[in-house]
Amino acid sequence: MAADRVIAGRYHLEDEIGRGGMGVVWRAHDALLDRNVAVKELLVSPGLSPAQADEASHRALREGRIAARLHHPNAIAVYDVAEVDGNPWLVMEYLPSRSLAVLLEQRGSLSHQEAARIGASIAAALTAAHAAGIVHRDVKPGNILIGNHGQVKITDFGISRAIG
Repeated sequence: MAADRVIAGRYHLEDEIGRGGMGVVWRAHDALLDRNVAVKELLVSPGLSPAQADEASHRALREGRIAARLHHPNAIAVYDVAEVDGNPWLVMEYLPSRSLAVLLEQRGSLSHQEAARIGASIAAALTAAHAAGIVHRDVKPGNILIGNHGQVKITDFGISRAIG
């Protein structure tokens, strides 16, 4: 079971907190810095050729490099990339939260004020990303996190592109 694993000698996997097309996201504890982090495990699809698996690994490394260029209070920060058995694991800021998609599913709709606040926060993060030469390319409610205390952050730059 992956929840018993330690990544890079310091990231203790605790709970699966998300799953997407490219991987599984775990809540983990960074033993060195004594803080919770999110760790994204790259999932290699069965049946990929070695070249395709290598390309998937390079995509994850690219995600880490691109996202690490972005420093904004409304974007999840990337702290580290660890390599395990030739596969990269992205180490990111952990935000106790639920996605906007889950929030909408639970509540059905948002007030105009809340929608405007969330939209303005994400627009600010995307403006900063564009200033850093990054285009997200997958802005959707599932990639917008609403923290337990109301923070708004965009995540998952997995299919982003760096300009230039």
